[in-house]
Amino acid sequence: MNLAETLEIPAELMPAVPVLADGTTEWTYDELQHAAGHARTWLEAHGATAGSVVATLQGFSPRFVALLYGALALGATLAPLNARAKAPELAALLDGLTPDLVIADPRYAPVAAAAGAAALDANDLGFDGPAERRDAVEPEDGATAILLHTSGTTGRPKPVRLSHDGLTGMLLRTALPADGTPRGTTVLAVPNHHIAGLSALLAGVFSGRRAVLLERFSAAAWLEAVRTSGADHAFVVPTMLRRILDDPGFDAAALAGLRTVAYGAAPMPRPTILEALRRFPDGTRFVGSYGQTETGGTICVLAPEDHAAARAGEPDALERLGSLGRPLDGVEVTTLDGEIATRFDGGDWHRTGDRGRIDAGGYVFLTGRRDDLIIRAGENIDPAEVEQALAEHPAVAEVAVVGLPDAEWGQVVAAFVVANGTPPGEAELIAHAKARIASFKAPSRVRYVAALPRTDLGKLKRRELLAELTTKEVA
Repeated sequence: MNLAETLEIPAELMPAVPVLADGTTEWTYDELQHAAGHARTWLEAHGATAGSVVATLQGFSPRFVALLYGALALGATLAPLNARAKAPELAALLDGLTPDLVIADPRYAPVAAAAGAAALDANDLGFDGPAERRDAVEPEDGATAILLHTSGTTGRPKPVRLSHDGLTGMLLRTALPADGTPRGTTVLAVPNHHIAGLSALLAGVFSGRRAVLLERFSAAAWLEAVRTSGADHAFVVPTMLRRILDDPGFDAAALAGLRTVAYGAAPMPRPTILEALRRFPDGTRFVGSYGQTETGGTICVLAPEDHAAARAGEPDALERLGSLGRPLDGVEVTTLDGEIATRFDGGDWHRTGDRGRIDAGGYVFLTGRRDDLIIRAGENIDPAEVEQALAEHPAVAEVAVVGLPDAEWGQVVAAFVVANGTPPGEAELIAHAKARIASFKAPSRVRYVAALPRTDLGKLKRRELLAELTTKEVA
């Protein structure tokens, strides 16, 4: 089955129902199908065929969505790239892809040119005139529908090929198919070059939920979009939620229609979600999700009931608020040598690279990346455990822990801290940690920073922190 058919099914059922909006444009399902047909013809006119790789530098917009479904229907592979990449980074991605076509919004044309790409102008794709309705190409088994890149937190981003079958299966597992029932409106501001953003879009189109697209996130724009669009659903990443809560325009009353806020793509700090539960309207449900680009979507979900129990102060629920939730139906999760592994519908086990544990209730807890483990004098130390201990200090707004090479101990723990107000002394923070965790796990050194380096989805870049340190230069 071609992934493009997940648009055709709801479009046949409810062609006049609005599906996309971006503040200036609003399309119904019929109009999106029409635009996707034009995009397919436009791609063919520029030499694309089934199996072609089409790289694109665009933000979320109706035009991008039309290109996505047009490329899918053609049997081409769409590769959305990070539009914020610098020219050398983009050049490296393109060298790895060797795309048949590169398409860019005008604002991203300079970086594409600097990276050596002769990019087509995305605005040249017009939607006027009749578009021939053609059946989607039937893909070969395992054919790639979308090509994404990992976040690159532990090195250069790696390409991940997502098949038509895999993504279609993800939708069938996680999304309710459209049946003509109103499914509301979602505000979508997550980048389209990440699985979190694309899977949210695909699920919305398949299920009949209208999407309000923000090309770039800002807390003020997000709050305004929720207020004016009548949105009852939104997907955010942890850094977005933090900025929404910190925005001076935050007004719970204006969010009264927001029934569900889903979050994922990076670990959610417990203080942030606790504050959100306290400040968002009582009728707003929160849903946490955990997945990977390699798996094509969601593995575990922390359900609204779990958040409601935490909001009510139930001790077990407060503890599980720091978990990834429980596996979806049809998904198995275990730990292999301390590493989280998953498989779908009885297939092969996939090692995630994340270390974790599973409690008696089946809740999965993340303890860090496999490569982040700190080994001090033969003792294993999880950065997440140290970070949690330090985060309990009221003067710590954010914290990240890395292993610093040391001639005597092998590695020692170094902490980077974003202070909440006046920074406490290094000795005070170290003593605070030692009161909560074993002394050998406590940081030996502390450095205060204005902000922690993160990806655009909020994932911590530990390697950048480690690069700033030497055994002689730590504050």
